[in-house]
Amino acid sequence: MNKILFIEDDLSILTYIKKILEKSDYIFTAAINGQEGVEKAKELQPDLIVCDVMLPFMDGFKVVTELKKDTETESIPFVFLSALSQRENVRQGMNLGAEDYLTKPFDRKELLAMITAQFKKQERIAKRIEKTVREYRKKAETNSPAPIKSLDNKNPYVLVVDDSEINRKICENFFVKSKIPFKLAANGHEAISLIMESEPSVILLDIVMPVMDGMDTIKIIRKNKDWNHLHIIAMSSTSYENDIVNLIKLGANDYILKPLKWNLVASKLEKVTHLKKYIKR
Repeated sequence: MNKILFIEDDLSILTYIKKILEKSDYIFTAAINGQEGVEKAKELQPDLIVCDVMLPFMDGFKVVTELKKDTETESIPFVFLSALSQRENVRQGMNLGAEDYLTKPFDRKELLAMITAQFKKQERIAKRIEKTVREYRKKAETNSPAPIKSLDNKNPYVLVVDDSEINRKICENFFVKSKIPFKLAANGHEAISLIMESEPSVILLDIVMPVMDGMDTIKIIRKNKDWNHLHIIAMSSTSYENDIVNLIKLGANDYILKPLKWNLVASKLEKVTHLKKYIKR
């Protein structure tokens, strides 16, 4: 189920929204001020954020600015919820990165229509990227940098490479529950050191990282003939299909769009022979 974070200081509105969402198979979570909203967004990685403009400690405009400058939250759809319906406020919110604007008061139908529209938009982006990658692979499948036998690597552990402590924790929770052996690295340099010690079945590799980013890590791995079989799944928050195609060209075998969802991670890992037995949907 999709998780939605509402940042709103009016408890009566939150109660009203919670009742609507819980009857519509969405996971509801809330924050009552801007600062708490930013913290929860980074911690929970929701699928959608709906935020009031007038908030204590940090207003909605500052919230969206903070989240859009963070690579871990910039791709999460953001919608303003406010009684401020003046054109200049709507324009300011959109200029800062908001996808939509829902004006108070609203009813159940309007709220659900907005939510549905946002998730359909994300589905269209994902399908567009998938189509572009599929077309590229069809044209260049003979030049694939990592052969399909990478899926049969007998070392049953997953190497997670991400500079975000929150994302590493999310992956750790996934793998502990599934009893999948794993190791964690905060950047490409740490990842290369771990690979030298023991080769993983799969590398879940973030792209934007300090010290050594994901693209340089892929280049180093693909230059080493002994590592050419390693299966790399790039993790990216981009919404541009050419960015993903460039990662595939560089040597990634597959990709996952952030924010991370266990069902998507599982669908990628269950393709790997020695990990499939661990996957429980």
